[in-house]
Amino acid sequence: MEMKVSEVKGALKKASIIASVNKEGVYKFLKLDLLNKTVMASNDSLSLVQDLKVKSQDTGSVLIEAKKFAEIVSVLDSETVIKISVKDKRVTLTCNHSKFKLGTLPVEEFAEPRLSGKPLKIKLSSEVFRVALSKSIQYASTLDVRPALNGVLFSLDMTNESIDLVASNGHYLSVERISEMKVVIDDADSCGEYIVSLACAKVASDFAKDKDFIEVSFNENFIQISDGSQTLWGRMIDASFPDYKQITTLIDKRQTDFTGVAVKDLKISLDRVSTLVNSDGAVSISSQENKTTIQTVESSLEKDVAIDQVAHSFPIMGEKVVLAVKYLQKILSNSSNAEIGVIQEEEGGSLHFRQLIGNDISYQILMPRRA
Repeated sequence: MEMKVSEVKGALKKASIIASVNKEGVYKFLKLDLLNKTVMASNDSLSLVQDLKVKSQDTGSVLIEAKKFAEIVSVLDSETVIKISVKDKRVTLTCNHSKFKLGTLPVEEFAEPRLSGKPLKIKLSSEVFRVALSKSIQYASTLDVRPALNGVLFSLDMTNESIDLVASNGHYLSVERISEMKVVIDDADSCGEYIVSLACAKVASDFAKDKDFIEVSFNENFIQISDGSQTLWGRMIDASFPDYKQITTLIDKRQTDFTGVAVKDLKISLDRVSTLVNSDGAVSISSQENKTTIQTVESSLEKDVAIDQVAHSFPIMGEKVVLAVKYLQKILSNSSNAEIGVIQEEEGGSLHFRQLIGNDISYQILMPRRA
């Protein structure tokens, strides 16, 4: 098997991303499939298979210690060609005048994931998928308090052939609705909602940059994402995600109450009043007589008060909504072209952003600050 060192380094770079979820900080093994010309990296929750652009008439598979292999490749010139050969249960790496020999392990020790039963398979635009997934990742929780929030929910609407990518950290909620989803296999044993780990979502968001479409398959335990030249498997999170559809349905019903001109003005007003509040502070937003006002919330640590009138008003049900400054700043930075409004709920108002992107819809919801 012969290939450019740069190709090997590219494969190892993605393999190292897979490895980063390991507590030890290293990935253990790489499986080189000489017959199919692929390399596979794996850990307890993720596996990645990538095609290699190689010249080879070899057959069989070998399992090698990935850390040693990566260290060897890292010191080689990227533009040179490396030859990989197998003999007597040893892998020999030859590059110019350098030669390295590595021991191999039994291929049977490498557990490959498999989608059991009848997996549900869908096809999506790779660009739309990557953009939506990248936005969702920003809102997922990194704390281990609620496992369901440590990933991205894939919620499929088989009737309308659409999929929602949903993420939340308890303070805000993001819903990216992709309307153009093609169902490839719908005679599946299970379908509906699947929670994909944050680690898997991060790797998948870098998929298919030069491809038009991406295929995603689901069963109860695994998600499989493929762009034709690489395939990713990720173990599902076994938990129940909060019912987000109550909020998005309410927003759609109330969309006539939303205005599309206030987001940048609210950001300007927030920048003004936030000069007198720290990053852990809060602001209140209220509307009276078609005027929307934002002001700092006085606390035991902050006695100063700043008040600013937003240039373009937007509707608020109820007296006011109190929001954490740091979360409001983040959600405003991601919603510059969205419609904006506030819907009053039992525990206070929530700030909602609704944006149409072609036939797709993007929702960002900021929950009221807890006492």
